[in-house]
Amino acid sequence: MLDDPVTLRIAGDKALVHQLLARHGLPVPSYRQFHWSRLDAADAFLRLQRQPCVVKPRNGTGGGAGVTTGVRTARDLALAAAQAAMHGTELLIEAQAPGDSYRLLYLGRHAARCVRRHLPRVRGDGRSTIAQLIAQENRRRARVAGRAVVDSLPADLDCRWALRAAGWSLRSVPPAGREVVVRGATRWGGETDNESVRALLGEALIAEGARAAAALGVRLAGVNIITTDPGWGYGRVAASSTR
Repeated sequence: MLDDPVTLRIAGDKALVHQLLARHGLPVPSYRQFHWSRLDAADAFLRLQRQPCVVKPRNGTGGGAGVTTGVRTARDLALAAAQAAMHGTELLIEAQAPGDSYRLLYLGRHAARCVRRHLPRVRGDGRSTIAQLIAQENRRRARVAGRAVVDSLPADLDCRWALRAAGWSLRSVPPAGREVVVRGATRWGGETDNESVRALLGEALIAEGARAAAALGVRLAGVNIITTDPGWGYGRVAASSTR
């Protein structure tokens, strides 16, 4: 193993990661930790935001498990907290940062791979509902499972609220050729949803990603960066490090 169990445990604690990155001067999203059964603090945080929020388990998960984006109301918060609580009782609510999602893979301080992760989407045929299009996409993914690492798209809260934000629902029938984003989180992207973008990223942004990995002492690190300015990104980046 390149990283010891203690380091990996630290990297898996999202609240601790935020604290460590902020201590090193790296930008992180504003957030609040809360217990799933006590929503007052999280609700107060939500009311102060001018954008949607993200609810996720504090630790013990990776790969987007238990994460719900697009949280806008107290009812949304209660539902998202109940879903996240399936993975742990301590949760986080974060301001949802605008911009595209980039995944930078570091080995030491070297950026071995840089990709832009597009949100999962389906293409309308003018006849099928979005629920049916998702089912078709999942059947297609099952056929390529031996050739590409892809997961089925769940029609969960994150899916329904991503559709809601765009004025769709699972019962909507998009026109033929119309692409519809079906999730607010990139975790369930398909095999063609990762785009290599090393040449588009500014050196300052890549250096900040390396600083994030070094702040946690992780040798093999995946750093997720959301930014509207990949050519530079300073001051407009929300970073978190997961293995």
